[in-house]
Amino acid sequence: MFTEVIIPQKTSVVLEVPQEMVGHRVRVTFDDIGVNRPGNRPRTVAEALEQFSLPRLDTRGWRFNRDEANER
Repeated sequence: MFTEVIIPQKTSVVLEVPQEMVGHRVRVTFDDIGVNRPGNRPRTVAEALEQFSLPRLDTRGWRFNRDEANER
């Protein structure tokens, strides 16, 4: 996998493709990552923690079943 971050100055962009990718199907995706936008940054510690909060799972009473996990 190859990732390159660019800031295009016009609508036409030329990308160098690594030699090992020549002759293969490749996917090109455009995404505005917004690195240079001050409005995208959290203003407080609480806002930053809110961005990185993960769902919590209640695993009390749960037991790992190796036989069930290895079923095919």
